[in-house]
Amino acid sequence: MASNESLSPDDVQATLNYTLSPPTGESLYSYLIGSPTQMLRTNVIPDPRSVVISNVRDREDDFSLNTCGFEFLKTRYFPEVEELLKTHTRGKRVIIVGHAIRRGCGGDAKIDQVHVQGPSYSVHGDRSFEASVAQVRETCGDRAECLEGRIRFITVWRPIGSAVYHEPLALADWRSVCIDDDLLARRVVYACQEIHTIAGRYNDSHRWYYLKEQTPSEITLIKCFDSRTDGCARLNLHSAFYDTGCPPDAPHRQSIEVNAIVLDEE
Repeated sequence: MASNESLSPDDVQATLNYTLSPPTGESLYSYLIGSPTQMLRTNVIPDPRSVVISNVRDREDDFSLNTCGFEFLKTRYFPEVEELLKTHTRGKRVIIVGHAIRRGCGGDAKIDQVHVQGPSYSVHGDRSFEASVAQVRETCGDRAECLEGRIRFITVWRPIGSAVYHEPLALADWRSVCIDDDLLARRVVYACQEIHTIAGRYNDSHRWYYLKEQTPSEITLIKCFDSRTDGCARLNLHSAFYDTGCPPDAPHRQSIEVNAIVLDEE
């Protein structure tokens, strides 16, 4: 663990909330019924850890979706997400499957009838491998050609309104993650749906990064799933974190994320 004295000026030491494996050996679960903030029952045991999160500003090109599981790009018009993903990933087909708006300091709320979530402060992956394939089957109507080529789930994340100060997004380099030991399956049950996600287990080999004061013109591509097994990044662990060094009067984070399936149909 690096000490504060060894940090670069724009790197931060912050707490990330990992998850412990249940001592019983059972799979992780959380029952959330009604309001998404009302926890009724769970076997999740938080495991907060202090980690160094390195600023990637001015070296964004060192990180790519295939090697690290995340990537930074610039864009002017967010409605061009579908075309951006086609061009950047060279995928043959892009299907937008959902989006979420997040707002810091205040938790879940509704603004102009739109559900706004708070940032997620736990180390996680958005979907399990099995859930990703299942969603492709559901979205494509079980068309065989959708499952024959490469399948990727990619989240396009960016700030809205202002740069990010208080609650930046930390991203783990896939090359520092052990796929067999660090990924814990987690089942999250809502009133009308069940979601299978991944919780991150602590490993002191993890390397964490963030883009300091990311602006609305800068987007982050987050890989949630990749069907390729030839050594490229298959997913990304990520989490919001509190940056205690940011200006106290800076605006709280607002962000939007668009979730897409990228298919390389044969």
